[in-house]
Amino acid sequence: MKKWPFVLVWMLAVIGALAVLPALQGMGIGSGISVKLVAIAVAQAVVIFGIACSLSYLIVSRTDLIPFPAGHFVKRQLIPGAALGICVGLTLFLLDKTVFGQAIIPSVHIARWKGALASLYGGVCEEVLLRLFMFSLIYLLFMKVVKFERSNRIYFLWVTNIFVALLFGLGHLPAAFQLGPVSLFICCRILVLNGIASVAFGWIYWSRGLPAAISAHLIADLVLYAVIGR
Repeated sequence: MKKWPFVLVWMLAVIGALAVLPALQGMGIGSGISVKLVAIAVAQAVVIFGIACSLSYLIVSRTDLIPFPAGHFVKRQLIPGAALGICVGLTLFLLDKTVFGQAIIPSVHIARWKGALASLYGGVCEEVLLRLFMFSLIYLLFMKVVKFERSNRIYFLWVTNIFVALLFGLGHLPAAFQLGPVSLFICCRILVLNGIASVAFGWIYWSRGLPAAISAHLIADLVLYAVIGR
């Protein structure tokens, strides 16, 4: 397995970690952007995503996952990913407005350009951590602990996908707690909406590859936070 795709997504993740700073400032999370803050963000991203990508390279090589398929990059990865992202973004928007009756982020409005930049964080950084690293790691553990056969591979994949989706939803709760009082209703909303998105991104990750998952997540976030979500 080639190493350069893992190095590339590492570099993109560092950029994504910087891109989210204006949105965090707009939501009132953290202090204002400064040279010191940018330097700290870069250093943290270099270390965190460097470790994640390095471990992912070792983990993926021991599974049957193919995060970077060769050939037909646009046709088989970017286009399907973008199409899924549009569907996910519209689905979450409609569910939030009809079933839950609130905005995706309650009482918080940020500029569309900040939302667009923050989409890079979701699309790249979260997919590197949740799909390339966490999904691959949990899938490998299932392969080692439970008797693995090609005939039951799909069950391993779906159980892994659902478990990671739960982690993805739980991972969004701390940010919600910083925005103000959080009720059980809001917690359920965050878990359900993010869980649906994560299941979709996980499915396209194992079936199409990481670029497709990044594309889907990026487009979904753009739909929600830069196009129709505000």
